[in-house]
Order: sequence, then C-alpha cells, then structure tokens
Amino acid sequence: STPLINNSLADATDYDFAKCIQSVSEPLLIRHFGEAIMDELFIRHRNIVAGCMAKHRIMECINLTISLTKKIS
Repeated sequence: STPLINNSLADATDYDFAKCIQSVSEPLLIRHFGEAIMDELFIRHRNIVAGCMAKHRIMECINLTISLTKKIS
C-alpha cells in the first residue's frame, strides 16, 4: 500500500512542480495570450496538479523538457 502523504511535503511538491511548468511555459504563453491572464492561469494549474497528485498519491513527477531550434543553412 502507498504511505499517506505528509501535507506540507505534498504542498511543497505541488508548488515546485507547478512552478517548474510555469517557468518553462509562461514565456511562450505570454506571447500568444498576454501577461494579464498568467497569474490566474497558473493558480488554476497548481490547483489541478495538487488535486491530481492527492487523488493518485503521487509524490514524484518526471518532467522532460526538450528545446528545439531551427538550423539555418
């Protein structure tokens, strides 16, 4: 069985994961949607992440970020 999650550790994990996603995706999203909605968007994102992690008792997430650049000849 999965051990119960310590709430403060779970909150920190949710926050860290959400901030990681925000740091990567925010600059891209600002270009398309503007800066005005970013805070609300990432607050909602963190709440969704927290709910999902609590429901499935997930304490670790793997995040793979790939950056592609166009080769100009």
